[in-house]
Amino acid sequence: MVKISIDPFAGFCPGVKKTISLAGEILASNDYAYSLGELVHCPEELNRLSEQGLAVIGSEEVGKFSNSVILIRAHGVTPEIQHELEKSDNIIVDSTCSIVRRLQQKVRSVSQQMLQSNGQIVIFGKKKHPEVEGLVGYSNCKVIVIEKPDEFSKIEISRPISVFAQTTANVVDFESFITNLSDKLSEVGVNRENLQVYNTICGSIKMRVPKLREFARENDVIVFVSGEQSSNGTYLSSIALKENINTHKISSETELMPQWFENAKKIGITGAASTPEWLLNRVAESVRKQC
Repeated sequence: MVKISIDPFAGFCPGVKKTISLAGEILASNDYAYSLGELVHCPEELNRLSEQGLAVIGSEEVGKFSNSVILIRAHGVTPEIQHELEKSDNIIVDSTCSIVRRLQQKVRSVSQQMLQSNGQIVIFGKKKHPEVEGLVGYSNCKVIVIEKPDEFSKIEISRPISVFAQTTANVVDFESFITNLSDKLSEVGVNRENLQVYNTICGSIKMRVPKLREFARENDVIVFVSGEQSSNGTYLSSIALKENINTHKISSETELMPQWFENAKKIGITGAASTPEWLLNRVAESVRKQC
C-alpha cells in the first residue's frame, strides 16, 4: 500500500491567505472586482478567481476605472501608486501583508538616516519582484537591489550601508551575502560599524525550510506544486531537491508522470507559500489514481 501525504506546513502563508480571503469576500458581494497585479504566482488559483469575477490590472490602468473595487495584493505598492489609488474615486481594499508593511516603514525611516550620513540602502531580493519594487519606492536615499551573494560592484563600500532582505528571499543566499559583504569591508579596512543588517525574511519562510527538509527525507518521492513565477516556490523546491533527488516540481496535476512513482512506498505532496490547499489536494488525488 502506497502512502500519500500532504505536507501540513505547505499552502498559503498568512499574508496570501488574508489576501485570498478578502478577494472572496469582495466577489461574494460584487459581480466583478480588480486586483493590482496578480494576487499569487499560481495560474490555477488566478483562474479560479477570474471565473468568480476578479480581473488583473496594472497600475497605469487605475485611471480608466471609476466606482470600482480595486484590491492591493500582499506584496504592497510604492507610495506613488498608493497616492494615485487614493486620488481615484474607486474603492481601495489594501491587503498588503503586515510584515511587508512594517518593512516598508522601516526602509523609509532607515533611509532617512542614511540620507543624513551619505549612506545607502541595499535590498537583497529580486529586482522585478513587486515587493522589492515597492520597497525601493519607500527609500529616500540611494537604494541598490542585490540578487546574488557575491554581487558587490554597485555598492560603495566606503559609505554607510543598511541591508534589508525581501521577505521571501533565500535564507542561505542572504546569509552568504552578509558574510561576503562583511569580509569585503574587512578586506578594504572599512569599520564593521558602517554596516547595519536587518534580517527581514518572513518567519513563516524560515520555519518552512527545516520542516520541508524533514518532510523530503521522510518520503521516497516528493511532488512540489508551484507556479513557475513563484520565487518562493523556486527556492523551496531547490531545498526539497537537495534532500530528496526524487523531487519533481509541477504547476498542476496534468504534469504528473506515472514513472515517478514506480516502487515508491511513501509519496509526499508539498508546495510554495502561494500554492492553495485545494490544488495540493487535487494533485494528491491524481497521484493516488496513478499508483
